[in-house]
Parts: sequence; C-alpha cells; structure tokens
Amino acid sequence: MADTIDDLWKKYQNYVRRSPDTVGVWESTFRVLSYIIAGRFEDSGVLSELVYSLSNLLIMLNDSILRKAHKLSSSLSLAENTLKSWLAVIEYMEVFLEIAAQRLLGNTGRWVIVVCVQLVKAIFRFMLLMRYKTGIQCSPPVSPLDRSGDLPKTDNKEDIEPDSSTTFTLGSSGREVRSLDSTPVQSFRTWSLPSQPKKKRRGRKQSTPTDLNRSRTLSEALHTARPFIHLLSLYGCGSSSWKPWLLACGTDVISLLLVGNPEDLNPSEKAELNRRTKLLLFYLLRTPCYDRHTRIRLLLLLEMISNNVPLTSIVIRPIMQYIPYWQRVYAYVWTT
Repeated sequence: MADTIDDLWKKYQNYVRRSPDTVGVWESTFRVLSYIIAGRFEDSGVLSELVYSLSNLLIMLNDSILRKAHKLSSSLSLAENTLKSWLAVIEYMEVFLEIAAQRLLGNTGRWVIVVCVQLVKAIFRFMLLMRYKTGIQCSPPVSPLDRSGDLPKTDNKEDIEPDSSTTFTLGSSGREVRSLDSTPVQSFRTWSLPSQPKKKRRGRKQSTPTDLNRSRTLSEALHTARPFIHLLSLYGCGSSSWKPWLLACGTDVISLLLVGNPEDLNPSEKAELNRRTKLLLFYLLRTPCYDRHTRIRLLLLLEMISNNVPLTSIVIRPIMQYIPYWQRVYAYVWTT
C-alpha cells in the first residue's frame, strides 16, 4: 500500500513539473467551482468554503513541487520555512473550520475553534516576529509562485538572443551580421540573425526582511494581538456593542500609524501595508456598523442598479440574497 501511494505521488510530481500550465487551469477550475456552489443548497456554504480552501492548499502544494523541480532557492531556514508553511495552511483552512464547527457543534463549538485557531496563529506569528525577525509579516505567509516569471521558458521568442559564435560585428558601422560559415542553404535562408535560448536567472530575488525598530515591532505585535482584543471585547460587551468594533478598528489604525514612513520597507512589506489599509473598509461590513448604517444603503444601491441597468439583475439579485450569509461569515475573518 505504501509503495502504491509513493508511486502515485511520484507520478503526480512528474505531471506537475511537465505541465504547470495545465495544472494552473485545474487550480482555477476548483476556485471557480467554489463560487458556483455558494448559495445553491442548504449546506452549500460549508462545501463552497471547503472547495475554496482545498484549492488554495493545492496551489501551495504545486508551487512547492515546482520550486523544488526548478531549484528556486530560498534564503529561509528549514524551521522558519516550516513555520510559515503551517501558518499558511491554518489561514487557508480557518474559515472552513469555523463554519464546520458552527454547523456540527453549535455556537459554543464555533467560538472554541475560533479561539484555538487564533491562539496557534498568534504563537506562530510572535515566533516569526521575535525569533526569526521576519519583519512585517505578509498574508498569506507563503507567497504564491509567479509561474510566468519564475519558471524558465524555452519557447518564448523574447527569450532568445543572437549567438555570438555565428555572428560578428562590423568595425566601421557596428552592425552585427551573420558569418559565412553559419549561413544556411538558400532555401532555408532568412534575413534574421541566428538565435539561441537566452539564459535567464531562475527565480526572483527574495526581499530581505526589514529590521524593525521598537515602534514597528509594537505595530506588528498589535496587529497580531488584534483578534484577541476583539474576541475579549466581544465576550465582555456583546456583538451589538460599539466597543468591540471601536477597539478592533482603533488597534488596526494605531498599528498602521506606528509603522511611520514606509519608504525604507521592501516591496512585499509595502504591499502588505497597502492591503491592511484597504481592509479597513471591512469595518463598514461588521456589526453594529453594518446593521445600523451600511446594510440599508448597500441594498438600496444594488436595488437601484438592478432596476435601472439592463441585465444586471441576473447577477445582482443572487448577490443580494447571499449578502446576509456572506456578512455573517466573511466580514469576521480574523486575518482581515
């Protein structure tokens, strides 16, 4: 049995190495399928989130296979890389675990799962921050592989350059011309120079994490602790109170302000700060702001578009029906 599994695993690895484009199509198909399933039947939310989570894990697995196959080096230590990989797996699965716990164990079970997941994530993130000095931590922790840029291609016309051994440069004009020895027969002769594959450096240079000063370390610690601040305030004040909303939003804003001028950060850290800034808009979709202010205005806007723009009702009506479920679940994803 073990030999059979090992043989199947090797065949799958070979398939991923040979056909990364085809594998990418399958990954996209799974992701689109998760969107199609949503809202179709009673337990569609659980199944949709499971398919979506598995599609992310599949991409992560295939990226790992391609990195090893093409020897895309990593500057991370084995322990740090393992820690980031497990953190990425937890982030990809956390929404499914929360929804499944709500379905199987009720509201109490759901909150137990939420607390356990956030506790493990916080421990991992603090280890990365304090021990491995990873700087501002991105989400997801393991960046997806840029397969179009990182993997070598041999059939792209842009990846070829003239072969210096079959051409020479004229001294007077500097023009490069073909040598007589490399001239093909007349029936196969063209006006273009002979070409050979261009050697490209595989993989992009990984950005070195920025050394964080005391203010930025506090900023990252606040960002990591924010889910617990929100959970504790929800437990003490209830979900209908403005205090949990204000505490969580204030923590995020203070965390961003403590970073200061981001000019000295590397590109991935700047992109992460930009992502966190945009995600502040999610507070408009969280209770009590959503219930008291956002919901009625959002529904009126969608209703106006559906009634006045031809054919949009085909898309907007299902969205309006799915918004209450989406708001209850996805507006509270703790990574946001």
